Amino acid sequence: MDLPDFQIISKHDTEWELEDLDLIQTQQLVFSDNKNRFSNPVSTTEFEKRISDRIPAKTKSSTNWSVNVWQTWAENRNCNPITATEHYTCVPVEMKSADLPQIDFWMSRFIMECRREDGSPYPPNTLINLTNGLQRYLRENGRPEIFFLQKNTSTFSTFQKALDARMKELTHDCIGIHKKRADPVSIDDEKILWDKGIFSMTTSEGLSFKVFYYNCKLFGFRGINEHRDLDALQYKILIDYTQNKRCLKFFGRVSKNVQGGINHRKIEPRQSTHCEDTSNPRDIVKLFSTYLKYIPSEGPFYRRPIGKMSLKNEGTKFSAQVIGVNKLYTYIKHMFDKAEIDCSNRNISNHSGKVSCVTTLYNSGFDDSAVKSRGGHRSNAVETYTRQSIEMSRNISDALQPPLPAVSDEKENIPTISNVYCSRPTDQKAQSNNDENELIIHLKITCAAFCLQYAMVTSLTSVLKMSQVTRGSLFLVDVSVA
Repeated sequence: MDLPDFQIISKHDTEWELEDLDLIQTQQLVFSDNKNRFSNPVSTTEFEKRISDRIPAKTKSSTNWSVNVWQTWAENRNCNPITATEHYTCVPVEMKSADLPQIDFWMSRFIMECRREDGSPYPPNTLINLTNGLQRYLRENGRPEIFFLQKNTSTFSTFQKALDARMKELTHDCIGIHKKRADPVSIDDEKILWDKGIFSMTTSEGLSFKVFYYNCKLFGFRGINEHRDLDALQYKILIDYTQNKRCLKFFGRVSKNVQGGINHRKIEPRQSTHCEDTSNPRDIVKLFSTYLKYIPSEGPFYRRPIGKMSLKNEGTKFSAQVIGVNKLYTYIKHMFDKAEIDCSNRNISNHSGKVSCVTTLYNSGFDDSAVKSRGGHRSNAVETYTRQSIEMSRNISDALQPPLPAVSDEKENIPTISNVYCSRPTDQKAQSNNDENELIIHLKITCAAFCLQYAMVTSLTSVLKMSQVTRGSLFLVDVSVA
């Protein structure tokens, strides 16, 4: 029988016998030579911290907010005399200790009565966020059976009915039905940013602005976290030998939609490729290739530009320091302010870049799979990012206009002009007095009520002589044009 990885020091140094098995617990264990195979033991404090860190910071913040709203409401409700007359006479401030019927009862009241600090009602989607936050809190604290919105179950049926009723009341009152969403950066906006030098291939600041905006537009970066955690190693300039072109390839990492772990174990981080356009002097591959040349090959992607340092000058173009999070948070808005682009009645933010990505592809006729792939979406939420182009909106409006009125409609009585031609005066008297610039303009005006033919004699003297011919009768009219 082969010896295990450790050695057993016993009275038998060279033989392994069955009776030695009884002595294993009392033997001295000696580690094998493979000492670097495993990590050091994890302390309880570190273990708990790593378990907690698996939850995104925004999710933690949302959960804490939901619990604070519940606890504030519970303390106020317990001070109300009506609470003592309820089926359950006290609201559990620490709800994780309550039983299921009690949670169902008080959650139904909570969802009807909770308000903002100023007393205004929460929108319907905020009520859903509150529900999900409380559910996460309970499940993280030893209550894995809590599923507030699970269908076909009677455990929280009263709460589900109360939530449904409250959301319908709010929608009826037009609360929360108009969501504030980012507007896309239009092609005209983009042209202004280029024409005014905000986007520039000659200064470090202009180059920084460009790579930030086109990271949003090309790769659909969603929020500040994706920009903050970006690393220079995620970009490669490659050669596509089938097209004989250079390509920019982006390798995604952990994001909102790809977090790894058990639930996302089969989801791979996205990879996006953008091919060069040699006919365009503003080529994206050239842009990123130039930027990557001036920053370290690994580490934070966004480095602070050194003033308006010209790229043609010698010296460092970008500092070793990274651009601060607060600065990145308003980077696109800062570009618009520098270009003096009017943002009134528009919601321009960093999210506008992602909206521009999805909207441009949508209006260009790409299918949903292509839009999802480039935008980094996994669900139908991509539809919330699409915005109709101005031309498409105008075409839709024109197509839905009422039909034009018919010419023979007596109620409208709209005249039309036809049979227009010019001639010289033919009578001898008119010819003797005629200016060489004088012409007779013949036209026919037709409407539902009558039909008229006019012969107008006009000259450079700004006097119009009009003869009206109808049914054999001739009327002469002098009309001053001046």
